[in-house]
Amino acid sequence: QAGKRAVRREGIRKGRQLSSLLTAGPACGKTTLLSQLVKLALEGPLIPILVKVQTLQKRLINYPDAFASSWNWIDAFLRLEHGAEAPYYLMLRQAMMARRALILVDGLDEAGTVRDQIETHVAEVLTPQGHVLLATSRPAGDERVDRDKIHIRALRVFSIVYDACRPTPRLGSASRAMIF
Repeated sequence: QAGKRAVRREGIRKGRQLSSLLTAGPACGKTTLLSQLVKLALEGPLIPILVKVQTLQKRLINYPDAFASSWNWIDAFLRLEHGAEAPYYLMLRQAMMARRALILVDGLDEAGTVRDQIETHVAEVLTPQGHVLLATSRPAGDERVDRDKIHIRALRVFSIVYDACRPTPRLGSASRAMIF
């Protein structure tokens, strides 16, 4: 078991890393960024698939057999969301099978009781399958992720905007006079 894991890690290190975890604090723009990536991806060669982890969590808890019998959980999730015979599901499935999908997983830290299962699936199933994947989490949500399998990036771009827009306490007239 440990030997297989070491071989898999080494293969991922040597290969092109296609999975990343983007961390940032609350209200820093992670979900907004994913929405923009969906829009931009529609103009390129990859088909965007946005998965909200809170919804994935509900489906995983309510339909465990659908996930257990699927080649990956994104496929099971899409099948449950759209129906097994729906043309939209079939197109998304084909894009994933051809590795032409951009899988966007929003809110790993919001997975509740199945968080460890979802993080393990991302790291040990989706990443080795070679999917282009970007997951988001709050910073407290990245300590359990295997850094050998998934690149972790901190989103700091929005911190400049956040700092500029952060509410500041109002100064009384006496304090304001001292400043000027």
